[in-house]
Amino acid sequence: MTTGVGHHQVIHGQGDQTIRTVPVNAHGRPTAVTSATYRIVDLRVSEDDPEREVVSSTNATIDNTSTTTTALCGLGTANERKIPVTATAGFVQGRRYLLDQEDGIRELVVIEALSTNSYVMVRDAISRKFPANSTLRGIEVSGIFPALEADDEEEIERGEGGPYAVDWSWDVDPSPRREMAWVVRHPDSLLITTEDLFALEPSISSTSGKRLKPETAIRQAATEIRAWCQAHQIDPDNFDGGTMLKLAVTYRAAWHCVRQQDGDANRERAQELKDESQKYLDSITIGQPPLKSVKTNPSTDTAPGGTSKPYHHWQVLS
Repeated sequence: MTTGVGHHQVIHGQGDQTIRTVPVNAHGRPTAVTSATYRIVDLRVSEDDPEREVVSSTNATIDNTSTTTTALCGLGTANERKIPVTATAGFVQGRRYLLDQEDGIRELVVIEALSTNSYVMVRDAISRKFPANSTLRGIEVSGIFPALEADDEEEIERGEGGPYAVDWSWDVDPSPRREMAWVVRHPDSLLITTEDLFALEPSISSTSGKRLKPETAIRQAATEIRAWCQAHQIDPDNFDGGTMLKLAVTYRAAWHCVRQQDGDANRERAQELKDESQKYLDSITIGQPPLKSVKTNPSTDTAPGGTSKPYHHWQVLS
């Protein structure tokens, strides 16, 4: 199951699945909490229907993992992604944690790798300096999306897997925070790999990590292209744009990397990459659909033979 603040994907047929979020205070700032609850409702069902409530209000699980840093870390250090810590027990790759120092400066990080009881590596460079004895603590709260809904074929066919609402509450701001959840057949894809990016723009491999990691650029590019597809009535979870879509993401990720570099030549190359990405995006929505582009029906997981059309709204003709 994939998850993020404001949006959850529950994979059809995978049973009970954990959904996670990061608590925020009234100002939207990530904040550790001491109590939290959640409730899940099916928004396709009216408020007075007893089947609307999928999970009644129940206590959420709070990640209480905590350790302290043993040396300066973050901005200006030899490796701005490395956090020396007292212990790594309880920390999990891919989870979000709060790096916090006594004067209130804090930063949300995602752990990418763990070293036995000496340090953790985070996904992106830390933007501030954190002295020794700063705290690295768990911040996520989690609940369970039930198998009864996730595995029910009729539920996903009835309304394309949702929407469901997950209403979280926590002590720093008890008013419910609503996030959407969908049951999907396949999770989001980043669409390309770092090898695709380096093949297009080999210079990126030698400059990676100085300002923007290639993996971060890919993640951002994929998010932007997915949003662009949604804006054009294309569901990126049930659409295969073939080579066109892959190249659009590759050029977009390369643009993110190159635009971070200094010099007129890099600025000109960045603009070329952005224009090339847009060319492929326009090809997906203007005129005839690219050959072998496919729209899958999210309810039945079926697609017509050949290229799906008509093009602009991706409805399948009989």
